Amino acid sequence: MLKDNHLQVVYFVIISAISLYFKLSFNYVLLIFPLALFRKEWILTVLLIPSILKQGMVEINPVTGTPEVGFLSIGIFTVIILFPLILVHSKKTVSLRKIYTRYFILWFLLIIIGIIVYGMRFYVSDILTENLILVARFIFFFFLLKFLISKNSDFIYSSLRIIKQTTIPVLILLFVYSITIGSQRYIQEPYMNFGYSVHGMYTATLTTFSIYAFYAFRISSAKISSKIFYGLVLVATYFLILQMGSRNGMISFPLMLIAGFFLFTRGRSLIKKITMVIAGVMLIGTVAFLNLNTIMQTPAVKRTLLLYGKRGLEESRTGQLEAVLKAFPDSPVFGWGGSTKASYYVANHYGGIDNDIHNIILDVFARYGLLGEFVYLSFMFMVFKRGIFIYRYCQQTKNFLLFIPVFSFGMLLFSGMFVPWLWNELIWYNAMIIIAIFETLRKENLILEE
Repeated sequence: MLKDNHLQVVYFVIISAISLYFKLSFNYVLLIFPLALFRKEWILTVLLIPSILKQGMVEINPVTGTPEVGFLSIGIFTVIILFPLILVHSKKTVSLRKIYTRYFILWFLLIIIGIIVYGMRFYVSDILTENLILVARFIFFFFLLKFLISKNSDFIYSSLRIIKQTTIPVLILLFVYSITIGSQRYIQEPYMNFGYSVHGMYTATLTTFSIYAFYAFRISSAKISSKIFYGLVLVATYFLILQMGSRNGMISFPLMLIAGFFLFTRGRSLIKKITMVIAGVMLIGTVAFLNLNTIMQTPAVKRTLLLYGKRGLEESRTGQLEAVLKAFPDSPVFGWGGSTKASYYVANHYGGIDNDIHNIILDVFARYGLLGEFVYLSFMFMVFKRGIFIYRYCQQTKNFLLFIPVFSFGMLLFSGMFVPWLWNELIWYNAMIIIAIFETLRKENLILEE
């Protein structure tokens, strides 16, 4: 089985590489689908990996010189093809607990309210397609959660293990692709950018998937040679991040390493922890000292110094906060409507900012008001509460693989304070996985109470 699994991973990576090179999104999904069809543990990998592959694809508009959508449709194709498979293999006798059903009902009501509110101020026809897609996504989330809960914890563990085995070669693939084919330079900006995506989103996604590489690096059973290999993967990934001029990625990646170090080493003796911290600081300090000039010349550092050293805080997120605070009295309960257009309107009309709001909390306020903020924050609190129980279970078993979706979820929300991805699929996929892990452990009496 292990050998077969390795062959499956090799097949997955080869198809990913070919699809990236030739920009074949639909063909990619068709070729990857058999893995999920014949082994259901591959479903989560087939769902999650496109989130990072699509951002590695780059297509530069020859007129404007800006990145355009390249591989984006891959996520849509994946959901369309996997949806019937998930429906077929979901047990009809399994029903979601009332708390989850209520939240899905609340999300649908919030979407409807958002459409009505936007229609009262602007033209509702402008946002129908956007909201219909959002409704379809929540229907998919509902049945995905039902499918996962119908399985057992071993199934989810095996699924996460496949994600870990697949993510590491995919990170290597994206590194090679980016520095050879995907490297492009903005005409308007004096820094590099890899991938079509907004660099903040791409670097946040890279950081999230790097958690699997860091976990592989941290597990005590790993050999020294394996640790060196995983360490090099992490270094290469951070190199890409620093080349994108993203302050988000520049900060979130080291934060992930620090948080992961303590989260994945619980239960070890204090002496071992102190020794590892000292060794890590000395290693990082030495590398940084020897490469100080190189680090200072990276686009991320240069852009940070440019924005905060010469322009003050005018390019930071404070302007968006001021815009939301000014807009709040005019529509405190229901916001300005469920659309990115409403987010842009608030930022532009009240703050003079030619962009949408790059903060999840502020974005919810702008779109859905206090009502949406209550629903969103209460849902996230519920998910994190289940994550705490999962972490306690992992501490007992001294195996933290089941905790990675919780860690990823937290890092994605942290990054969401700086990028506009209220409905980012990775956040919601990880939320569904966390709930499913909690419910399967609870069903098996491995978690006895909430």
